[in-house]
Amino acid sequence: FKQDGNSGLIILDRTPYYVEAGGQVDDTGFIHLDDKRFEVLDLAKYDDKVIHIVKVNGKNTIQPGAEVTAIVNAERRWDVMRNHSVTHFLHASLRKILGTHVQQAGSYVGPDHLRFDFTHFTKPSHDELNDIEALVNEQLRKNLPMIHHRNIPFEEAKKMGALMFFGDKYGDKVNVVQFGDFTMEFCGGTHVKNSSQIGLFKITSEASIASGVRRIEAVTGAGVEKYIHSQLENMKQFSHRIDELLETKKKLEKEISELKLQDKLGQLDHILSLHSEEKGIMIYKGKVHADNMDELKSFGDELRNKIKSGVGVLISQIEDKVGIVAVVSDDLIKGKKLSAGKIVGELAKLVGGGGGGRSHLATAGGKDVSGISNAITSVENVIGSFL
Repeated sequence: FKQDGNSGLIILDRTPYYVEAGGQVDDTGFIHLDDKRFEVLDLAKYDDKVIHIVKVNGKNTIQPGAEVTAIVNAERRWDVMRNHSVTHFLHASLRKILGTHVQQAGSYVGPDHLRFDFTHFTKPSHDELNDIEALVNEQLRKNLPMIHHRNIPFEEAKKMGALMFFGDKYGDKVNVVQFGDFTMEFCGGTHVKNSSQIGLFKITSEASIASGVRRIEAVTGAGVEKYIHSQLENMKQFSHRIDELLETKKKLEKEISELKLQDKLGQLDHILSLHSEEKGIMIYKGKVHADNMDELKSFGDELRNKIKSGVGVLISQIEDKVGIVAVVSDDLIKGKKLSAGKIVGELAKLVGGGGGGRSHLATAGGKDVSGISNAITSVENVIGSFL
């Protein structure tokens, strides 16, 4: 045991801890000595000995030969084993779906996710990735037992058909990990006892990392649950954002509509400047552009607000039909008994339609757009007929 500040180095005669190798990360956990507990933060290997790098508080001494209890973080180890074992299934599935040219080109196996780099000449399609994921999960559900061939001759392992990992150097004796008849690879890492212990496998991303080298990132077990929760939370946030954008869109559309309406209301200034007179009654008439009857009606309201005394008639071609609005000032309703409803009713007949309404404002419609000019010309005669 050696201590340097808040860190210490412990070497045991034997250890349950796995030292990072082949892409699999170090184990973590604790070493207990009497009433003391040292947290294992990292591991290293030197001269075939495992060095446990621990966190220490205060001055500590461990005598050579002292008995300690080394406890690996079991939950974390299980998560790592799930992710490690599934890389074997992923490797085999990639070779079956994409072709036997696929070779492992690197990996990372941690407790929360895994990365698997492989050689391939093009980006796998969406359907290919779905097929790969489905094949892995299909095999996991078969409860395939893990068979660990330990310390067997290298040549014997090759004859068994075991896949060799990228860039690894092998001695005369090797370890081979096999799951049923689906996958068999050279491997010295830790693994689950059967495929069902892995749970569900989910690919989270796929991308190119170098020329001819692709990378798949994935999760298993509890990692899939976290991934699903994360995706659902993202969907909620996207949904809220969509609602916000739709609300903004409505406000902008309303503002644009109001601006367009103000622009179109400018048409009324021209009509107000070209008024005519019939039997002492001021008449304001003309053809305007309106997108719909509601808009035409709003033009009528605005025209009525602008005239002190008189009758206003606005006609518009809305698509392939005719829209008419008539307005009458209050003094003429009382003094001359004029009614906007009666006026539009007569004008509507000239465009093949009908309509009516209240005395101060009324609307009508027709089908004959060719009669618009005649209707505008006839406004004075129609009004005069009611005086």
